[in-house]
Amino acid sequence: MSAVRVLFATGMVLCAVAAGCGSKGEVQTPTVPLHVEGTIGQFSQYVGLPERTVQGYGVVVGLGKDGSFEVPDKIRDYLIQYLLKRKLGSWRQDTRHLHPSRILRDLDTAVVLVVGDVPHGAPKGSRFDLQVKALDGTNTRSLAGGMLMPAELRLAIGSLAAPGGPTHVWADGRGEVFIDPLLDRAKPAAQADLQRGRVVGGGRVTRYRPVRLMLRAPSFRLSRQIEGRINQRFRTPDARRPVASAQSDETIEISVPIRYARDYKHFLRLVLYLPLTRNATTNELRAKRLLEGMVQPEAPYEQLALSLEAIGAEILPMIQPHYASREPYVAFFAARTGFRLGDDDAAAILLQTARRVDSPLQVQAIRALARGRDLPGAVETFRALLDDENWSVRLAAYEALIAHKDSLKIHRTIVGKRFTLDVVQSKGEPVIYATQSGQPRIVVFGGNLPVSNPMFFALPDDLVTISDTKRPEGARLMLYRKVPRSPRPSDMLYIDFKTTELIQTLGGLPDRNRDGTVKALSLTYSQVLRVLRGLCRSKTGGINARFELQAIAESDRIPDADGTGIRPD
Repeated sequence: MSAVRVLFATGMVLCAVAAGCGSKGEVQTPTVPLHVEGTIGQFSQYVGLPERTVQGYGVVVGLGKDGSFEVPDKIRDYLIQYLLKRKLGSWRQDTRHLHPSRILRDLDTAVVLVVGDVPHGAPKGSRFDLQVKALDGTNTRSLAGGMLMPAELRLAIGSLAAPGGPTHVWADGRGEVFIDPLLDRAKPAAQADLQRGRVVGGGRVTRYRPVRLMLRAPSFRLSRQIEGRINQRFRTPDARRPVASAQSDETIEISVPIRYARDYKHFLRLVLYLPLTRNATTNELRAKRLLEGMVQPEAPYEQLALSLEAIGAEILPMIQPHYASREPYVAFFAARTGFRLGDDDAAAILLQTARRVDSPLQVQAIRALARGRDLPGAVETFRALLDDENWSVRLAAYEALIAHKDSLKIHRTIVGKRFTLDVVQSKGEPVIYATQSGQPRIVVFGGNLPVSNPMFFALPDDLVTISDTKRPEGARLMLYRKVPRSPRPSDMLYIDFKTTELIQTLGGLPDRNRDGTVKALSLTYSQVLRVLRGLCRSKTGGINARFELQAIAESDRIPDADGTGIRPD
């Protein structure tokens, strides 16, 4: 292709993208979607990526002989200084036997790169997951069973962290390393997977990150207008500081109101859909157009509903007639909007949808009610849905009952300060469900499920062995574990044939009874899940239940009102 043709083609592409070329050369104005038109999101966008990546270096301990003493000099010097600041190797703290240099020379440890994503707008103290990976060029074989010691996490620059700087510390991290319990360790490719893992909920935000809106075109007037509109809609009389504060002709800083602290992402979305005008008549006309748009084929229901919610409770009389719409999606999104705006009458529609087994919106209705206030009939509905044949419905109902702090159907125990064990009374298919993000949690659907008798189970690496045995007090389950760096196994423990007692014995702390025997095997959370998954599939006796591992959702990002994303700079 000649240079002239290349320049002509390039010009046509730039023209089409930047100006919108018509057939006769006229400039065409891009069509603005109804839910974006006149909103704050039309004129501004959030600054920053959906998450802010933080990185650091840390030490994983408890690996037996699977670790490595190889550490690059700069990272070694940094870790020694950091751990000394954490009072390791201190005579005063009685940790002189734990000097950092000694720890790093032990095969029981491995130095890892720690990476996490701090969600956009996350308040100080918020928790997030971490990823850990053994350093390249070391002989670390596996991080299974390990514990990440305290580590500081700094704002990432590029693909690798710089030990100790140069950016600010945004978070810290610690906790058990989670290795996928579904991993087939017999496959050669599994070796690389054993050298990396997750620390579920192990990151903690330590530095507040302001949320900022950036105008698409600088304007002092518009910046002040947006500031006033956000404060008029979301600020409460008892608030100590404004929700929005214009910093310049381009930037408005946003503070999440206390009432949205647990749902800050929803608040940040609402800000983008907030109409700029305060005029009641104009907003009524806007609400009318949005409701008309909702009944159109293939309507963007979620965006239209957020636009209606952003306007406020004054348009409830206009939304309420749509609760009775014959179109299920219109009725649901109208009712959900009304419910979020404080209309308890809308809850009846959501409850009806939550009870309908043939509704594609059933799970969404359960989740909408779970995020709201306590309502007559809601908890009873959730309890009944624990017996549903649809697994997604059962799981949503359980999570709704947890949100409403219901204890009639759910018995909760904290196991060894490691994870939560919830036993759910349910008549449906027995299921053992486990999380791998947010908070370590095992959920047993079906009550205290029995363990079969007779039975025998052992993991391929002999980490845990379980079998039935005869005791003077009758038949019991016998279990013991392989102890890292010891030729002898742990004490043999004897328990009842009950799943809950088994889980607590596997993961509990190794405290001792009066006779000197240990009470539990002190497995990590992911090691417990390895055992449970194996027992649920065992052909030589085990637990008659299906094992379900939580799916890790994609990033719950906060897009612009037009869905184009967040400004990355």
